[in-house]
Amino acid sequence: MAAAAESVRLRLALRRLLLRAILGLIAAALALAGLALAHLAAILALAPALGMLRAVLVVLGVDVGLATLLLAIAVRRRPGAAEREAARLRDLAGQELAEAARLLRVLLTLARRRR
Repeated sequence: MAAAAESVRLRLALRRLLLRAILGLIAAALALAGLALAHLAAILALAPALGMLRAVLVVLGVDVGLATLLLAIAVRRRPGAAEREAARLRDLAGQELAEAARLLRVLLTLARRRR
């Protein structure tokens, strides 16, 4: 009974996840289309004053500048305090596990010698 219920739950969760992924892809496609249209609108707005080629170059320059800024921010991001603390706890738990394993080996060795 529990296995059947879990199977149904997993199937429903998978269906929900698939629907979310499909909707997310549609949303991303629409966002990209909107971004492309925003670029086109900016070029068309700048073209009368700058000419078509210069308008395209201005929009391209803004895009490259924003991309460079975002990349610089992404590269400079360092782990925050919570992430550093989680890593410290992970390392501490690993050390404690290794110590427990060493202690277990010692106890097993002593138990074998007592036989």
